[in-house]
Amino acid sequence: MTGADATFRMVRFRPLIIAFFVVMSCIAVLLLLSLRGNKDLLLTVFIALWVGALVWTAYWFLFRVAYEVAVVDGSTLRWHTMMTSHEAPLGRIKGVDTPFGPFGTGLRRIRLEGQRSPLLMGLPGVGEIFAMILANRPDVPINTSWYDRAYERFAIRNVRWVRVGGGRA
Repeated sequence: MTGADATFRMVRFRPLIIAFFVVMSCIAVLLLLSLRGNKDLLLTVFIALWVGALVWTAYWFLFRVAYEVAVVDGSTLRWHTMMTSHEAPLGRIKGVDTPFGPFGTGLRRIRLEGQRSPLLMGLPGVGEIFAMILANRPDVPINTSWYDRAYERFAIRNVRWVRVGGGRA
């Protein structure tokens, strides 16, 4: 497989994220409208935390979590988030691990030297992405813990990684 292109995409991720943010944003607007003329401190704190959590989640799922990962020409890692696209030479990959230790269960990070690392959802099929990387860079350490394997095994099946292009399936 060395030198071949391979692309993996998370199916149903984009529509679910868009629907999630539309619903959560509508709720946030309704909550903000309920603040007019209301001086309840507890309600104000709740709404501030709600909006803050929405902004925090939007940052991670729109700008940091990749929904498509590819190896191009056997030398370049390319990934797309909802709002951005990035690429890096495969030689910059330092390893694959779980960010934030056990608190990052469900996420996998491809650690890159000198630039922001892509985050992948640890859903079914993510192992094939790591196999694609290992086919081109067999020296890359892939650290998978029991909680990563358990998450992938018991995760919902309607959102998963599938191979969409390049090489043999």
